[in-house]
Amino acid sequence: MSQPSESESLSERIEGLDGALDSLREVYHVPLLGAMFAFMLWVRARHWERFQVDGQVLFSGNDAWYHYRMVEYTVRNFPATMPFDPWTRFPEGTSVGQFGTLFDQLMALAALIVGLGSPTTEQIRMVVLFTPAVMGALVIVPVYLIGARLSNRVGGLVAALVVALTPGQFLTRSLVGFADHHVAETMFMALAALALLVAIDVAMRDKPAWELLRAGEFDALRPTLLWSGLAGVAAALYIWVWPPGVFFVGILGVFFGVAMLLQYVSGVSPDHLGIVGVTVGLVAAVLALVPISEFGLSATNFSLAQPLLALGLAAGAAVVAGGARVWDARDLDKRGFPLALLTLAFGSAFVVALVLPDVFGFFSTQVTRVVGLSSTATALTVGEAQPPSNPSQFIYDSYGLAFFTAVAGLVLALYRSATDRELAPKFLFLAVWGVFLFLATMTQQRFDYYLVLAVASANAVFFSWVFDLVDLGSLARDVSNLSAYQVLTILAVVMVLTVPMTYRPGGTYANAMQSADQQAGPGLVQNWDESLAWMSTETPEVGAYGTGDEGELLEYYGTYPRQDDFAYSEGSYGVISWWDYGHWITTLGERPAFANPFQQNAEQAANFLLATNETEASGVLVSESGEQTRYVMLDYQLGLAGTRKYSAPAAWESAHDVTGGELSQPVLVQSQGSLQLGFSAKTERGMRSMRTRLYEHHGSAVGPESANSALGSTVVVVDWETTSIQGQQYPVLPSNNQPLRAFGNLSEAEEFVRQDGTAQVGGVLGEPPTDLPALQHYRLVDTSPQNTASETPASRIFRFTEAARTQQNPNALQPINVQPWVKTFERVEGATVEGEGPADTTVTARVRMQVPGGAGNFTYVQHAETDADGQFEMVLPYSTTGYDEYGPENGYTNVSVRATGPYQFSTQPTANESAYITRSFASVDVSEGQVVGAEDGPVQVTMEEQVLSQPEGANTNGTDSTNTSDSTTDTSTNSSDSTSTDGTNSTSTNTTSTNDTASLVRPPVVAPTRG
Repeated sequence: MSQPSESESLSERIEGLDGALDSLREVYHVPLLGAMFAFMLWVRARHWERFQVDGQVLFSGNDAWYHYRMVEYTVRNFPATMPFDPWTRFPEGTSVGQFGTLFDQLMALAALIVGLGSPTTEQIRMVVLFTPAVMGALVIVPVYLIGARLSNRVGGLVAALVVALTPGQFLTRSLVGFADHHVAETMFMALAALALLVAIDVAMRDKPAWELLRAGEFDALRPTLLWSGLAGVAAALYIWVWPPGVFFVGILGVFFGVAMLLQYVSGVSPDHLGIVGVTVGLVAAVLALVPISEFGLSATNFSLAQPLLALGLAAGAAVVAGGARVWDARDLDKRGFPLALLTLAFGSAFVVALVLPDVFGFFSTQVTRVVGLSSTATALTVGEAQPPSNPSQFIYDSYGLAFFTAVAGLVLALYRSATDRELAPKFLFLAVWGVFLFLATMTQQRFDYYLVLAVASANAVFFSWVFDLVDLGSLARDVSNLSAYQVLTILAVVMVLTVPMTYRPGGTYANAMQSADQQAGPGLVQNWDESLAWMSTETPEVGAYGTGDEGELLEYYGTYPRQDDFAYSEGSYGVISWWDYGHWITTLGERPAFANPFQQNAEQAANFLLATNETEASGVLVSESGEQTRYVMLDYQLGLAGTRKYSAPAAWESAHDVTGGELSQPVLVQSQGSLQLGFSAKTERGMRSMRTRLYEHHGSAVGPESANSALGSTVVVVDWETTSIQGQQYPVLPSNNQPLRAFGNLSEAEEFVRQDGTAQVGGVLGEPPTDLPALQHYRLVDTSPQNTASETPASRIFRFTEAARTQQNPNALQPINVQPWVKTFERVEGATVEGEGPADTTVTARVRMQVPGGAGNFTYVQHAETDADGQFEMVLPYSTTGYDEYGPENGYTNVSVRATGPYQFSTQPTANESAYITRSFASVDVSEGQVVGAEDGPVQVTMEEQVLSQPEGANTNGTDSTNTSDSTTDTSTNSSDSTSTDGTNSTSTNTTSTNDTASLVRPPVVAPTRG
């Protein structure tokens, strides 16, 4: 048997190599896609351990927590989602709307698989934790297919590369832990766009017409109907993920209208696209009826809006196709048909506006809200709903030069569509889609997670054209023909795309890895976690408040039918805070939230926070049917001026139409030619609001002439100057950089303010501009162990000024005005006090309160006037005894903030005719049962005269003098009231102990200028 020759063996090896190269050329994109997928998943998930905090899994943001609640429910009731939730929007409850959707069902299914049908809470939380990272990485698949559909496989890889490298909103909303529906929106919009592009290509290939349908020739129609039906299914699934996603159907309506009219004018039958449009619309409409929960119009719930818009798409496509036939039958000029159709459309809209103004208003409002390039005042309080403050910087930060090459790609797409005999509708779709997504992003910056799809797809078109110019396709067939200019072109393409998105010097913006490093973490929820854990264990079960009866407890994962107003059982209660924190209260605190991130009850929450008296505030918390909101949770962002959330309630408040400018006075700092916020001082209106009186003063009476103020027995004035920039006046720090002045009395301070013109009394460090009365029904019951990260901007400026004055290192000085991050208050009945003292005088009640850790100890103060008979009444919210008798097991709160001793009732010292200094005094305990209303009867107080000092040599026999223990108790209430790190003030006349002042650095005081 002869052996093969050497030349034959070499030939076979070359043929085998060619075969291997041919195979590689068929699948080379797969490993490249796999590598990009792995990179995307690694970037998004590598910091997952940051979300493991104290043995539990935390999520980032707000909405992720409610999605987790929906997943927990769906796991228990798979595949059903929660139809109604009484644990939020107290006291009405709410339908879940855009939560409890397909996104949550998919996570529940994954949890069931991971847990083999019975997942633990830990497993469910881990699935929710990783879902956004996995789904975000998977988006690369439909993006590649869209890019390849619009160009070729190389273009598809370019599109995938853009998605993999962008550090914009798509990345940040697909990081591990950010389990919001945004990443699912991007995925399912990409799938819907992909299915539509395939349907368009099939329709333009097969050219179906209505005659085939009438003739029953379904074999010829089957491919178009099949892919169009799949596109309708994909559009419906996108709506199932996010009901407002029906705006994609509106984009399709514009596309089909423009494309079909242009095709008709150019001599191509609009039937081909019309069949696609009608099929997509009908299928989407039918499927949109499946989850419908509201037979009205709603932008956020599954309502009639979704199927109606989808039917409108189908009807619009049918009208264009049918109208074209009628126009042809009358042998009219084709160019007149678009004008006639637009006239009909505007006329129909005008009729709807007249006959159904609410319907017209609803749809026009939704268009404006999504792509109108404008925002309402309330929308501007939502960070993600704000337009980009600097659009060009925003775009470059997300895409680098890839945005500009995308614009070139859109222009090229329109050119290709215009030069194609049949108008290449897939390129026209890309252009329409891209323009609408850009408008949406400029209206609400969060929609950048959609824009990435259009930017990536347009880059596929542009760079595939560039590669065609250099004949890159020949390289795939024969690498030996590689030329220098082709190599340089490939390198240039790679650099244009990758360098601006990966090399980010200067620290002003980040690449994908840097952005993930900066933003991967649970965020502010860590500062609320322990307060919410306290809420879940130290307050009564919902349904047991005041009784301890567990017979009608509200089931946490119960199934309740949809209804307008839930009938809560007696003993149920709610927790009010700003709407941002509602989902945390519901999920981590396991208590019904009054307001929530659906912005439900946001207006009422704002009315409470900015109310100026208890009657008005409590009116918000007690419903017409008697349901009670019992707890208030405030964080420092709501309590202190100059923070991001401080002015937000003003945009929602409706009781007095308060504006943000009425709540604080900003003082700016000139730095490197620009103005930056130095600090903000609260105005009198801001200080009178409930949130300030609670957060800063814990309900205590305070005033500008309080002996125990942050600066001693002085009246504080905030001073600033004005500077003119381009004709506009701005408040800035005074030239001596000392914005704080102190006066010996209020009249001197007010006179300085009148003469100065740019100053105000109080407003910083808890110093009020006027006297504020005590709150009688609200008490501080808990504070978070986490404090604010640093002192307030105002106190920081004061500290640095003091350091310069005393030639010290400012970092060596103790910060002041550092607050507990979260403070929790309870609304109670209060203990009624009936007292007897001197006639026609002021009686002051004081009690020293201690918070966990002691850092924010304070004195609660309340004043009352006696009548001509010496009688007075008070209602006191803080108890001094009986804490162990009233806890969650019998329907009450296990308060963490407790009194260090009894209440002390006293009058101001006076001198009698014999030069004795006396006052009336009493020391009385108030029980917890009296404060919460569980014990009947008032607290009786009988004040007795007390000698504080006497003339030298006077005989004290027969004179009622104070015993040592009482005197000591009264004069040592520990004036960390004035010097505590929480900046709380009191009107107590006590002396300051050495221990309490050791940690205080007093801000610089500028002596007043007297004329």
